[in-house]
Amino acid sequence: VRLVAVAGGYRLVTKQDYAAWVKRLDKAKTAAKLSRSALESLAIIAYKQPLVRGEIEEIRGVETSGVLRTLLERKLVRIVGR
Repeated sequence: VRLVAVAGGYRLVTKQDYAAWVKRLDKAKTAAKLSRSALESLAIIAYKQPLVRGEIEEIRGVETSGVLRTLLERKLVRIVGR
């Protein structure tokens, strides 16, 4: 990390050699954010587990398949039976 003068001020910058790594870190940070509905569904699952999608929808009062798909893709929940 270097301190560089830019437009009358200063900025901390990394070497160009590390650009790929910095981009990967930035993506990881962005990917960690969840929507309010995803957080709500995740909290319900954590508190009431085990449960089925219908029970989550009954508690939340809205359809949750998209939210659950997101949680599954991010490996925050898993299907353990049917």
